Amino acid sequence: MTLMLTKISSQNAHAVIARELGGSFGDIPLRRSLAADHIRSALYANAALAIEHNLLPAVHTSRLLTSVRKTLDLLWPGTATEHLRDSASTGGVAQQTLNCLNELGDIVDTGGGYWLGTPLRLVRSGGGVLAIGAVPNAVLKTLVGTLPIYAGISRFAELRSKQLAEQTISVSEWLGRLQEIRTWTKNLLDQHEQKMQSGNDIPADQLEIFAPDLLTPSQRNPWIQAQAINRPLASIRLCRPISTVTYAWARPFFLSHFRILAGELVISRSVRVEYSFTRRLRFGLSALYGRSPSVSGTTSGELVELEMPLALPDPEARVTALGWPALSNPRCTVFPRLAIPFLTEVLGRLGVPVIVK
Repeated sequence: MTLMLTKISSQNAHAVIARELGGSFGDIPLRRSLAADHIRSALYANAALAIEHNLLPAVHTSRLLTSVRKTLDLLWPGTATEHLRDSASTGGVAQQTLNCLNELGDIVDTGGGYWLGTPLRLVRSGGGVLAIGAVPNAVLKTLVGTLPIYAGISRFAELRSKQLAEQTISVSEWLGRLQEIRTWTKNLLDQHEQKMQSGNDIPADQLEIFAPDLLTPSQRNPWIQAQAINRPLASIRLCRPISTVTYAWARPFFLSHFRILAGELVISRSVRVEYSFTRRLRFGLSALYGRSPSVSGTTSGELVELEMPLALPDPEARVTALGWPALSNPRCTVFPRLAIPFLTEVLGRLGVPVIVK
């Protein structure tokens, strides 16, 4: 038997792999796709072996990342050591991919540096299906009966089986059902209104207030220092101490009523609000003020570049893992066009429209 080997360039190898993954979306998503499949496959195989031999099903971070880095280094020399060069910022493509898989829900951190894969879920939106879970690409292809399209860590499939289509879940079932954002916000404000105590007309000069309705066209930051506000605020407001008087990582948040006294803003009533509520609350308040942010972007082929709002709340933040940073603009994230229906539905839960040109 004769074995023939053909030497090809790394660029040709990348092109062959891209075809196998359903198309080319660029170098960054291609690396992430391979890294993600390697991680999923390792967890899937280890779980199957654990069932058969009664072993620990979880895999340690070091084992996962080392294996991924060595594999990618064959196609992208230098990948095996990039985490040493980029440890202070990104940590390299292997660490980035692991983080994104965790954020999306494909894998779960069990503590002590160990990871488990999650079961397969097929999430439907806009006629498309997004595969979530630690099922390897080869197994997913067999289950759905067609070649999925891989872009970064995301995997999109066309369901050809009616039986399989009936097993899909909605975005709300994936993320969990919640009240409409305005209703949720009004209920939360009512609950905290009943707990408010007198603010004793303390000057608000060391606070900044969330006031997107007071922004001018040239302003972007919705947090405005109270000293800059010289008019009464009719409604309840979310506020926090300015960064110079407290630690940024431990700033408390309050819901407060303000009034003008002797020409300055003072606190009439106030109550502390848990930090876990504040991210969603900002979107809810923006909706009540009629100043909901929008996400806009431009399409280039099969990719869409969007400027995403910062600090999405959980569980909606999971959807950001479907994209990757734009090289041309650090404020933007690139998503495959197939992800836009999912982004639109997820951000719609926060009252945020997605506008793609």
